[in-house]
Amino acid sequence: MRILPLVAAYAALALICALVVYRFTNIREYAALSRDGVATRGVIVGTSCHTQQSYRYTFQAEGHWFNGAAKGGAPKPCEALQPGDIVDVVYLPSDPTRNTSGDARQRRNSEALPGVAVTLLLPALALLRWRVSRRRRRLQR
Repeated sequence: MRILPLVAAYAALALICALVVYRFTNIREYAALSRDGVATRGVIVGTSCHTQQSYRYTFQAEGHWFNGAAKGGAPKPCEALQPGDIVDVVYLPSDPTRNTSGDARQRRNSEALPGVAVTLLLPALALLRWRVSRRRRRLQR
């Protein structure tokens, strides 16, 4: 079989996977925060560690108070967090409602690695499955 059609199919499927990953994950948000974000300190105001492993925080930016919620990014495990604990926050100066706790670069990288894996592996597996099923049908004839 010619290789060019397989490469073209792989490239098309990989592009579709990349667009889906980019659209339905937080990579864009974390990329913007790591590129343009401003670091500040926030105060934890509540936790939901026993049910959702998340916490809520508040921080001041541009003279106003803003709220955020996160899973991870705190200096200690969620169960050890208490209201009043300090957490690092990164926000966009143009829109402080877009924020995250912890290191935005680390969060971006944590989202990007599975996204790259899906983008590269899923099309290969789909094409492999298609080739195997096609070969089986030919042998059954």
